[in-house]
Amino acid sequence: MLDIQAVGKTTSSELTEWYVEIEETRRKAEGIGSFRRKQDCLNSFNAVFGVTIVRDITLAGLENYKLRRLTEGITKRTVDYHLGEVKRMMKAAWHSNKISGRTWRIFDNTKKLLKAGANVRKRVLEPEEYVA
Repeated sequence: MLDIQAVGKTTSSELTEWYVEIEETRRKAEGIGSFRRKQDCLNSFNAVFGVTIVRDITLAGLENYKLRRLTEGITKRTVDYHLGEVKRMMKAAWHSNKISGRTWRIFDNTKKLLKAGANVRKRVLEPEEYVA
């Protein structure tokens, strides 16, 4: 294990390595196949914040990350999903005393881009279409 708390200079990539190790162990025990998607989400986050010390990531930096992903053509739902995976990683790190409560609060205060019900489909199917 990495001794993250003692140094206090852990980067997002190092924290991801720790998290992937514990998640991979847990996923193998449960037999869930979504582990690869989780890794992809964390890799896209680390493409921007990989060398950044986790405690130096700010709320403004996370908001800029969301805007940057939107300008790349990524949907709001996907950006929210990716940040949700990062938030889960940070929460696990906080529970394991790898990051401080202050750092966790930054990630916890990040709001979703997509409001509830904003991507609801509005098309009405005819009975024949539904049966088919």
